[in-house]
Amino acid sequence: MGANAQVLEIQIAAITSSFPEHEFVFAEGLEPCLPDPKVQSFLSGPYLCYYSCPTPTQMHEAFTLIREVMDEDGPFEGVIGFSQGAALAASMILLVQ
Repeated sequence: MGANAQVLEIQIAAITSSFPEHEFVFAEGLEPCLPDPKVQSFLSGPYLCYYSCPTPTQMHEAFTLIREVMDEDGPFEGVIGFSQGAALAASMILLVQ
């Protein structure tokens, strides 16, 4: 199920507002996908995910996208991910160890 960066921004607003001295960057996938019905009821699309199926090609594209965000907007002190974003972040940590 897809969402977008705005969904995570709303979901963690209590966290981000507790750290006004920090900048939060919200990345989102490029792959169009079906919306979560709960999300669709309060936010319009586009609804996106990092990959529709975790094939090597789609995973490589997702890693490349996140690497580009890191290069353009980093350095970062930490990462928060939800669902696919959390799995992608954990996978990337394993790759750089």
